[in-house]
Amino acid sequence: LDPLVQNEFMHILEEAKARGTTIVLSSHILSEVERIADRLVVIRAGEVVADGTAVELRRGVAQEYRAVFTGSMPEPGVLAALTGTRSVHSPRAGELRIRWTGPPAELLLKLAQYGPASLVAPEADLETAFMAYYRNDRAAESTERNA
Repeated sequence: LDPLVQNEFMHILEEAKARGTTIVLSSHILSEVERIADRLVVIRAGEVVADGTAVELRRGVAQEYRAVFTGSMPEPGVLAALTGTRSVHSPRAGELRIRWTGPPAELLLKLAQYGPASLVAPEADLETAFMAYYRNDRAAESTERNA
């Protein structure tokens, strides 16, 4: 749909939703899906692999933490041994990227022992979450099973 018709279509869906109408929408434009949907279902090879709100689906995938250190930093193996770690790598000196699932307390306590200069943990967007579920990402599956 062109942008004007698309905007009108979304407006019609929002009105129907406000009246309590159930809407089944299949779309690959995830920003639109997130705008209108209360519940999302990811289907891969004919099977439901994820089902929940956008927040729940984003929470179900590994989150990447970026830690920067000015002094000593933990060896990747130290972090790899932690329960929620899915991967650890050091793209450059003084920096670690950690893919993590679940509550971050264990990771944060370990990182705090080394006094990171900065720590960034952006939330996965819906497209990242969708791709993790669609690719059969073991972190997404693990979190989904434990939810």
